[in-house]
Amino acid sequence: MDNLICFLLVRNGPLTPAQAEVWITVFAEYQTPTTEVRGRLMGPRCRYSTTVEVAYPLRLPPPQNVPPGALGITMRVFIPEASLWEPESPFLYQGPIELWQDGRRCDQVHLSHGLRDVSLGERGLRLNSRPLTLRGRAVTACSEEEALALRQTGCNLLVAPVEANTLDLVERADRLGFFLLGRIRDQSEQTLRHLWMLSLHTSCLGWLIEEGMHLPLDDLPPRCLVGLVCASASPEVPVGVNFLVGPAELANLGKPVLVMGEGPGPTADPSRNLGSVV
Repeated sequence: MDNLICFLLVRNGPLTPAQAEVWITVFAEYQTPTTEVRGRLMGPRCRYSTTVEVAYPLRLPPPQNVPPGALGITMRVFIPEASLWEPESPFLYQGPIELWQDGRRCDQVHLSHGLRDVSLGERGLRLNSRPLTLRGRAVTACSEEEALALRQTGCNLLVAPVEANTLDLVERADRLGFFLLGRIRDQSEQTLRHLWMLSLHTSCLGWLIEEGMHLPLDDLPPRCLVGLVCASASPEVPVGVNFLVGPAELANLGKPVLVMGEGPGPTADPSRNLGSVV
């Protein structure tokens, strides 16, 4: 009987200069003792660098590392001397993830994944343990040529509405070296599906919600930052919002600010100034 891959969950394990670890959980239409996951990641690949690609097979983790009753089939990949993803050097590891049932391959998806660690804390925004300043552009669409031209200006962030064509944009951002913030315009089921698809991509930094939007933040995909686009000088900030978007003066409210409009603003404190979007 045929079986299908319904969803993939990809997580980075420890990232060190010596070795990286990637955990891939496959959720199938159904699962039996003869359901298997096979595949490999190959890389690194980067548009801006010549690389030597190596294939890294998916392997089952030790049973003690899988929580009892865990859903899906979890595999892991070890990558020695890994190349991390950054806007300046967007290294990707890519390859097939195959679902086998009763000894027969019945479904396959192509995974493209970058190794990176983003954190927002008291020392500001950091990528792979180094400070990161965002220089963004608000777009509704962006061709390959337009993206490369923006990159030449120092742009490393695209802000786009969450809709169907954003799925093409986020794939381009993965390859060309941009972070992406998806601006949520509505709370439809289709938009929520798009959020989960976008969250699988390395370039997906998180989401922007509008002031006054009553969106349950627990419904949003995990491990993504959430910014509040402020229409007033003293907004009501929901629990779970990581930063504010608007004029630099919003930093007085005690949260980091991504300045929207004319530039980075007067504050040079990296813990309060994430960068700017024009």
